[in-house]
Order: sequence, then C-alpha cells, then structure tokens
Amino acid sequence: MKSLILPITLLLFVAQSFAQVNVEKRIEFDLKDEFGGHSVRLFGKDGFVIRSVSNKTKGFRDFKYELYSTELSIKNEHIENVAIGKIQVFKSFETSTHFIDLLYEKSGAATLISVEGKSLKTNKMTINLPPQMYTISGEATDNYIFLHGRIKKNVVVFVIDWRTGKSQLIPLTVGAYKSTQLAIDDISLLSNGREAIYSIKAVKGKKMERFLMLVDAKDGSKKQLNISAGLEKFLVSVSATESDKGTYLITGTYSSKLGGSSEGLYFAQMVGEKIKFINYHNFTKLENFFKYLPQKKQDKIEKKKGKAASSGKELVLNYYIATHDLIKFENYYYFLGEAYYPTYRTETYTTYVNGKPVTQTRTVFDGYQYTHATLVKYNAKGEIIWDQTFEMWPSYKPFFVKRFIKVSENVDKSIDMIFTSRSRIISKSVGHKGDILEERTSETLTTGIEGDVSKFTFSNVESWYDKYFIAFGSQTIKNKENEDVKKKRTVFFIAKIKF
Repeated sequence: MKSLILPITLLLFVAQSFAQVNVEKRIEFDLKDEFGGHSVRLFGKDGFVIRSVSNKTKGFRDFKYELYSTELSIKNEHIENVAIGKIQVFKSFETSTHFIDLLYEKSGAATLISVEGKSLKTNKMTINLPPQMYTISGEATDNYIFLHGRIKKNVVVFVIDWRTGKSQLIPLTVGAYKSTQLAIDDISLLSNGREAIYSIKAVKGKKMERFLMLVDAKDGSKKQLNISAGLEKFLVSVSATESDKGTYLITGTYSSKLGGSSEGLYFAQMVGEKIKFINYHNFTKLENFFKYLPQKKQDKIEKKKGKAASSGKELVLNYYIATHDLIKFENYYYFLGEAYYPTYRTETYTTYVNGKPVTQTRTVFDGYQYTHATLVKYNAKGEIIWDQTFEMWPSYKPFFVKRFIKVSENVDKSIDMIFTSRSRIISKSVGHKGDILEERTSETLTTGIEGDVSKFTFSNVESWYDKYFIAFGSQTIKNKENEDVKKKRTVFFIAKIKF
C-alpha cells in the first residue's frame, strides 16, 4: 500500500477562544490499489493501526495491519492470509489494547484474528460459531466478544473468550412471548468486562414491554428484569448501567404510542426487580431543545405550545434519537442523544409489458439525516438540571443508526465533544454548570495540495491523545491545475489535528 505524507501548516480552526488548531500532517492511500476496506484503530501514544483487506480473493484474502507512529510514519506491518468461503460474514471489534477481526461462514466455521495495537503481535485461531446463526451485532471487552442474533428465529447471545477461543451459546427467552416477538435493540457493557445488559423489546399486537437481561460471560448465567411493568409510556430506547449491586439507572427516550419515534426523555432507577421512580420529560419542556432551529420556527413551536396548554393538553413533537451511554460525574448523570430522520428518494426504472417498455417510479430509502444533538444533566432523582442543544449536519447519510459524536473520557472539568458537520470539524466543551466553555468550527478540510478540489468526503474524527485528534475517511479529489498529481483520485486519508 503506497501512502503520501503531506505536511500541512494551514490554520484549520477559527475558534471563539482564539486558540490555534492545526492540521499537522496528512497521509492518503489510493483506493484503487489492491487493498481496500480501510479501518483505523487508535492506541494513544503508541500510535494507530490501519487494517485493510486485499480486493482479490481466489479463495484467500490478505488482511494487512500497519502500525503508525504519532508522527504518521509506519513502524511495522503484518499480513494474515485467510481462507474465504463462498458466504462470509465479517465483523470487527476493538478493545483498549487490541483490534479484533472475526470472519465466519454459514456453516459456523470461523477465523478470529486479534492484533495488539502497540506491537502488532497477532494471534489467529479457528473457532466454531453455531451453524445457521444470523448475527445482528456485537460488542467486545478486554476479554470477551458478545454477539447477538438469531438461530432459526430464536434470539441468542454467543459469547467468545477471544484470548482462548472458548465460547458458549446463551438463548434469550422472555416469559410467554414467542421468539419472533422479541428483539434486542441495545446493549450496555458493565465496567467489570464480563457482564452485558441487553435491552429487549417484546411486542405482541399493540402491547409492548421492555426487559433487561443481564448476561454473565464467565458462567453463562442471566437475570431478567421487566422494566416496563405498570408504566404509562412506551420506552423507545434504553441505556442501562448498574450504579450499585442490584440497583440500575435507566435512561433513554419514550413515546405515548407504539412506534419508532420518541416524544421525550426519561430517567429511571430500578432496585431489585422494581422501578423505584421514573421521570418523563417531553421534548417541548426542555429549555434549549429547539434552539438549533431558525427563530421563526422556534416562535411557531412556542405558539403551538401555548395553544395546546390553553386546551389543557401537552404539545407532542416526535423525533428519532440515537442515544449514548449514560455519563456519570460525581452524583450527576449526563444524557447525550443525536436526532435524525429517515430520508427517501424517488427513482425510475423500466419494465416490459407485452414487450413494450413501461417507465415506473418507486420510493427508495436514502439514509438517515442527522439534524441536532442534545446534552442533558440529571441529578440522582432524575430531575433535569440543564440542557444544551446544538446543530449537527454530517456530510453523509448513513444507512444504519450511527453515533457521530465522540465524547472525551475525561469529564472532570467539562463534557468535551467533537464531530463533523457540513464537511467541517466542530468541537464543544460544556461545563458542569451548563455553560459553553469553548466552541470551535473549522474551515472545510483541505488536502494541502494546491489545486485540489474535494468532490466527496466521508470523514470521521476521534480523540487520540493529549490535545491531538485524528480525522479520517475517503475522498474523491479532482485537480486540473497541478501536474504533479493525478487529475482525479479516490483516496483514504488520515489527518493529525492539534487542539
């Protein structure tokens, strides 16, 4: 894989705090060479690993792992040659120390590759997954991979000790509900690294219940909790964490009717197997939820709220929200959610009727458009202390629910967030009193090469180490002025950014 290193001294950010933020270096890889499917995993001051996969198969594929330093220079390289079956499922995971790839066939035959980030020390082993298992998603800890999916319509969790290869199948059943009436829609990993909390939605007709299933990877035990018994609202999304042994804090979004969208936020505490309290907060009751909108639209919503209140009703506005895990600091809890909506496009196609062409149209799903995000501070009683809302408009629309915002793990002084919006990088630091401590917006990311015009950018940005971040993704670039570069190139790029 050939890379081009581009030192950049351009000032990238215009910050309200007047702090300088620079793109220090950029490297790019030609996506038309023999490797593709690039992924980046960060390992702090040890650098980062790029994993790419050879495009040519012939029954085998090369998985290339390249270790780069913090200066974006290559330190080491390792290639694993893997046999590829006719039907191959490929999933990737990361832990605090390793990069893990799992490939398996419909028969269950699987190859697991774990790569230590700081050294590229690699362990490849052959394991077996349950035959005919359809895997929906998965998460990894420093010892286990939690896969969940279905086997002949039955909901299951399959746990793999990725260090030893030992595994176990854990069927998930809920009361009198049929397996086809159950769906896992969220998973929270506990800090002990061996337990996971699954949020299970059980739907029968117009009845919907929510269950938490605590799964222990070490012994395969499970504990079921009904978190919706007696509740007046439907819990649309659930993020759970164990605050004390046997005590769980649950947050997410709710709705008054069965469906995928939400009308507000909730915060609940569960002790043992009973809800101790739950507080609902309609979106229209939040102080800043609509601040991202133009003033005219905000005024229109305020008029509707007043009209509903005069009739003794509550205005309900529905949103789809991608929720993050609950953030704890001292005796307070922070909820972060990203609002989005599905988009569609109309396309034409031609069919033949009695040998004659007939042009028809159909509506096709065109990805999720994200619009804004909300950060809420709760006290231990589930009361809102403050809320902040800010616009976000990613440069592309994913076809799955994605969480674009990256939150710094250090929340001692503030909640620090970074994300891309309209081909720019946005950073925000929100103090524990709800004040915006710092807000920066970059100019459009450039390549650093004179004459380059980026036609398409698919980018992500993540916190790396100290005050450094990495932006990476794919770009299609045209250049009609510079004879030293191709007139058109499609690349995977990585840029080192200093705040």
